[in-house]
Amino acid sequence: MMRQDGSKGKGMHQRRKLIAAALDALSAANAPDGLPVDDDTTIGTTLAGKLDMTRIGMMGHSRGGDAVTSFIDYNRIRTDGPRYPLRGVISLAPVDYERKAPYGTPYMSILPWCDGDVSNLQGARFFERSQYINGDDPFPRVLSSQQGAIHNWYNTVWFADGQDGTTTPDAACGNSQPSNGNNVQPNNLRLSGAASYDPSSYVIDNSDTLNPEVNTKISGDADRMGDQEKIGLATMSAFFRRYVGGEGAFEPYLTGELSDTEAHLQIPESACPTSESGLRIACKERVTTSYFAPPAERIDVIRPEIENPLTLNALGGALSGNGFAYPYIDNGGVDLPKKTQGGYDWCNPEPDDFAPSQLGKGNQPTGAKACPLPGKAELGGQNGIRENAPVNHSYGRQLALAWEEGQEAELTADIPAASGDVSGLKALAMGADVNFFDLRNPGADEDRLDEDGNQLPVSYDPEATTQDFVIALVDAAGNEGTVNAGDERWGNALHMSTGTVSNRTHIVLDQIRVPLSEFADQGVDLTSVDQVELRFGTDGTPASGSIQVADVRFQESAAAEPLVLSDGVAVDQGAGFGPPATGPDPADFLAGYDNTPGEVALIDQVGNAYNDTVWTVDDDGAQCPNAQFTSIQTAVDFASPWDTIVVCDGVYEEKSTPVFGNGNPVATGALNGLTISKPLKIKGAGADKVTILPDQSLDTLAGLEPYLRDGGGNVITVSRQSLGSTDTNEMFVDLSGVTVTSGSVYAEAGVAFFGAAGRISSSVVGPMTVAGSADELAAQPHGWGIVKTGLILGEGPGTVESEVTVTDSLVTGYQSGGILFDGARGPDGDPDNVVRTGIIDNGYVTDTVVQGRPNRLYPQTGVSYTSGATGFVEGSRITGNYFRPDPAQSYGILLTDAGTEVSGGLTASGNIITGNGFAAYNANADNSAVREAAPFELRGSFLGQGNPVPGGPADPSTGAEAISGPDSGGSATVTTPQRSSTVLTGIPTSVGATSDASPTAALVDPLDGTTVMAGETVFPLVRASDDFAVESATLLVDGAPVETGTVSPYAFSWTPGTEYAGEDVTLTAVVTDSSGQTTTSAALTVSVDEDVIPAALAITAVDRNKVKGTATLTVAVNTSGSVLLKGKKIRNVAAEAAGAQFLTLPVKAKKRGVKVLGKKGKLAVTVTVLLKADTGEVVRVKRDLVLKKKGKKR
Repeated sequence: MMRQDGSKGKGMHQRRKLIAAALDALSAANAPDGLPVDDDTTIGTTLAGKLDMTRIGMMGHSRGGDAVTSFIDYNRIRTDGPRYPLRGVISLAPVDYERKAPYGTPYMSILPWCDGDVSNLQGARFFERSQYINGDDPFPRVLSSQQGAIHNWYNTVWFADGQDGTTTPDAACGNSQPSNGNNVQPNNLRLSGAASYDPSSYVIDNSDTLNPEVNTKISGDADRMGDQEKIGLATMSAFFRRYVGGEGAFEPYLTGELSDTEAHLQIPESACPTSESGLRIACKERVTTSYFAPPAERIDVIRPEIENPLTLNALGGALSGNGFAYPYIDNGGVDLPKKTQGGYDWCNPEPDDFAPSQLGKGNQPTGAKACPLPGKAELGGQNGIRENAPVNHSYGRQLALAWEEGQEAELTADIPAASGDVSGLKALAMGADVNFFDLRNPGADEDRLDEDGNQLPVSYDPEATTQDFVIALVDAAGNEGTVNAGDERWGNALHMSTGTVSNRTHIVLDQIRVPLSEFADQGVDLTSVDQVELRFGTDGTPASGSIQVADVRFQESAAAEPLVLSDGVAVDQGAGFGPPATGPDPADFLAGYDNTPGEVALIDQVGNAYNDTVWTVDDDGAQCPNAQFTSIQTAVDFASPWDTIVVCDGVYEEKSTPVFGNGNPVATGALNGLTISKPLKIKGAGADKVTILPDQSLDTLAGLEPYLRDGGGNVITVSRQSLGSTDTNEMFVDLSGVTVTSGSVYAEAGVAFFGAAGRISSSVVGPMTVAGSADELAAQPHGWGIVKTGLILGEGPGTVESEVTVTDSLVTGYQSGGILFDGARGPDGDPDNVVRTGIIDNGYVTDTVVQGRPNRLYPQTGVSYTSGATGFVEGSRITGNYFRPDPAQSYGILLTDAGTEVSGGLTASGNIITGNGFAAYNANADNSAVREAAPFELRGSFLGQGNPVPGGPADPSTGAEAISGPDSGGSATVTTPQRSSTVLTGIPTSVGATSDASPTAALVDPLDGTTVMAGETVFPLVRASDDFAVESATLLVDGAPVETGTVSPYAFSWTPGTEYAGEDVTLTAVVTDSSGQTTTSAALTVSVDEDVIPAALAITAVDRNKVKGTATLTVAVNTSGSVLLKGKKIRNVAAEAAGAQFLTLPVKAKKRGVKVLGKKGKLAVTVTVLLKADTGEVVRVKRDLVLKKKGKKR
C-alpha cells in the first residue's frame, strides 16, 4: 500500500481501493462457484446467488465518509475491475480532505452538531458542492443536521470503549459521561449513547466475542440503544430503504416535508430521545432535513448565479433588492468588500486551500470572496475552528443579507412567463442560516454569558433566537400569498446555532421548505407565478438581522408516482430486487461516462441550465461581456474545486508565486504564469484564439537553481492540493482550447503536472524560449513542453495511480523535449532522479503532433517515459528531434527504465515517427545502456520507407530511422510489428479543432398569444446560453432589430404604436455567441388590440440636493413618447420614453433663480411635466416645490 505521505495523503486512496476490493470480493462470492476456501476465506458458496449487485448502498464514517464519497468518482473512472451501480451513498460525519463534489447516485451527508472530531461539519461541503456540478445528474442530494449528536455514538463499539467524543466545556455539547463527570454542562443537549450508563448497555466481553448477549458492544437490541443510535438508524435506514430498496413510502423522511405535520417531526416518534439531556429540547428540533431534488423535479430561481450574482436569477430574469444594510462587520474576520448598490452581496466561504499550512502558506484558510464571519478570536472565529476553517460550513455561493431597524428590505426574483407554471411541483425551498455572531439578530450575544460570566440558562432557545422574514409568491394577475419563513412547519433553518465554544458553533444552510399549497390556498395561481419575494423587517418579524440564503427553488414532483428509483409507494411492500422499476438506472448513468484509458476528462457542463459552476475570463470584455475576470489566475483563485473556467479570445499574461512547502517544493525565486492547486476544467475558446504566457517583463520563471521536479518555473503549474492522495481521482485539471507559450521568458516547462493528473486537448504548447548559446543552455537546461512528475512515494498494488493525457494537440518549439512522463523525483542531479517512486504514472498521447527542430546546440526528445511510467502513444506524429552534432543523443520516443517489463504496460501504435536521431530508444534508468529483457512494442507505425536500423546510426533523409539495439541476450529492445512502409493517412499535422456549438435562444416572456393595447409596453425577456459564452442578444419585431443587450439579464422593452393596432406582431430574438455564431429563437406572437392605452404620467419621488440647490424628479410613464419638464424659473429638460418606465429629470434654476438661491437659500418653483405619447395623447402633471441651498461655511 502507498505510504501515508505524512499528514497529507490521509490514506484516502487506500480506502477507496479497499471499498473496490470488498465489492469485488462480494461480487465473486455471489458467483455460482463462490469464493475458493482457504486459510483466509471461509465463505465458499454461502453467498452464491444471494446478493443483488444491482442494488448497492454504501455508508462511511469520518474518513470513511470521505472515502465513500471519493469512491463515487473512483468507481466512475475505474479500469482495474468492474464499475458498480451505486443506488445510494451516505457520508456520516465525514472529513473533506479531497474536496469532492459527488454526483451520479442518491447522496446523503449527516452532520452531528456536537461533533468533537470533525467539529467543523465538513460534510456540509459535499452537499453544497454537489448541487450544480452536473446538470444532467438525475439523482437527489440530502443533508441531515442532527442536534446534540457527537462523532462517535452512531455505533455501539465506541460507546463501549468509553469514547464520549468531547471534553469541551460547551454549554450545549459538553457532557463527558459516562467516562467521567468532569464536564457535564447543566443545560447540555447531548443525545445519549446508550439506554443505560450504569449499568452500561454496551460492554466489552470477549469471553464469548460473537455473542451479542454477552459481548453487548455488538448488540443490535433496540432496548439497549441510546438517543443518537436511534436517530442515526432511523435516518440511514430511511435513506437506504428509499433508494436501495426502492421503497417510495420513505420519501417524506428525506424531503423535509414531515416538518409540516402536527408534531413537526422529521424522524419517527419511536426514534425521539428519551434521556435527560435528550429531552431538554423538543424532538422536532433534533433533526433538520434538506433535500435538493434532481433537475427533472426542480426549477432553480436564486442560486446565486456566477454570471451576475446580484442582478440575474437562474431563470434568466432579474434579481433585485433594496433596503438592505451592509452585511459585513468590521471585526477583522474577513477583508471587507466594497458596498454594493442594493446593500446585499454574494459570497462563498470556501477557502482556496483546505489546509494551507500543509503547503507552507500559513494557517488561515481564506476565501476569495469570503462570507461574513466573526472576528478571528471571537466566538466562532477562525482561531478556534478545526483547521482554522470559517465557521460557515456550507461551501458554496450564497447571498449575505442584513437589514436594520427602521428600514424594510426586500429581495425579488422575477420569474419569466415561460417558467411560471410550477403546479407540477410540491414545494418552494431554500437554504438559510443565521449569522449568530451578528448582534443585529434577535437573541444574539457576544459570548453567550450573563453579566457574571455564567452560561445563559439555555444555549438553544428557538423562542428567543429564531430569525424570521416573509416569503411572498405573486402570480401574473397580482395575487399574492405570504408565509413566515420562521414558521416551525417549514423546518429549523432559522434557529440560531448552539455553542459557547467556537468549535461547537456552526453556520449551515439548512432547508426552509414551504408547500406550494400554502400559496395556492391564498389565491395564488400556481400555473402563472410571476415573482418570488423575500421581505425583511416587516411587521411581525425582527426589525434587524443578518442571514445567509441560497438555492431558492421550486422542487419535488407533485405526482404520487413514479418516483426516482422506486418500486412503489405501498407502506408494506418491502425492498425490491434487480434493476429499478422506475428510472433512471445508476448503471445507465455510469455507462455514459467513458473511462477508457486516455479518455478520462472532466464533464463539460458549460451552457447546461442546471449547472452553475462556470466562471468566465475575457481580457477585454469584447467577446464575453458577462465575464467576471480579465485574469485567469484570479478566476482560478475564486473557483471552487471541480468548477469550470471558460477563457475567451485574448492574450493573457499571468504571474503567480508558488509557495514552498514539504509537500510542494519550489526552487528559491521560482515563479509561474498560472499556479493551479485544485481540480478544475479550463476551457479556452481555441488554440488560435487564446494565448497564455507569463508576464513578459520577466526574464525567467526558473529559480536560482534549475529544478524540473518542483512546483515552480513553468508557464502553467498544476500541483497538489494541501491534502489528498494526488491521484487521478483527486487532483485533475482538464485544459483545452489554448496556446501555452513562454514568449520571451525562459520557462522550465509550458505545462507541468507536479503531483497531479490531468488532460490537455486541442491545444498548442510552445514555442518556448530556448537557449541561444552553450552558456545559456548550461544556465537554463530544461525548456520542456509538457511535464508530468511528482514527489510522493508508493509501493505495492495499492499505490496511487495518476495520469496525464495529451490529445489533439501540437507540442512544438521546445528545448529539451516535447512531453515527459516522469516516474522519479528530486532536485536536478539527485540520485532519486533515476529511481522509481513506486507511483503508477500513466501517460497517454493520442492524435498529437510533437514537432522538434533539428539544431546544433541542444539534443531533443519528442516523448519521454522514465522510471516506471506507463501508457501509450497512438495516432500521433513525432518528428524533427535531431541533434546534428550527434544524432544518437536525440529521440522520437525515449524510454529510460520505463514500464515496459509488464506486457502492454507501455506501447505505441499507428504513429508517424520520422526525422529523429532515434525513432525509439529503450534504455536503462540513466540511459547508459539499453534496457534488459523489457522490450517496447512500436506497432503499425511509419518509421520511414526503409527498415529500421537497430542500434543506429541512420540517416532519416534517406528514409531510414534508427531504433535501439538488442540487449545483452540478443533480444530486441524495440519491436516493430506490422510496420507500415507507406505514410499513414489520418495522422494529424497540427492542433485539433475546438468544438464550438451554436448558442441557444428563447423568448421566455411574454407568452405566445399575449394581447396588449396600442401604446402598452411589452417587456420581452430572452434566455440565452452557449457552450462558451454569450456576446449579445437582439430583440426583433417583425424581423427588424429593435434593441441589443450585452449583459444578462437580456430584458428589453417595446411599445406598439397606433400603427400596430389590430395587428399580430412577431417577436424573435437573435443570440450571438463569443465566436460570432448566431441562433434565432422560435417566434412568438403579440396581438395588438384596436384600443389605445390611456397615457399616464406621475411624479413618484423628489430628491433635493441642498448643496447644489437642485432637485431630481422621478417620473413614471406607462407608454412611449416624449417627456418635457418645464417651468418659468427652471430650465427645460426633454427626454424620450421607450415605453413604460421610470425617468429621472433634473430640476435646475435659471440664471435669475440661481442668484435668488445664492442670496436667500431657497426658491419656490412650479414644474410641469408633459408626456406626448406616441399614440397622440398628451398628459401633464404639475408640482410646486422649493429648491434649497445651504450657504457656504466661512
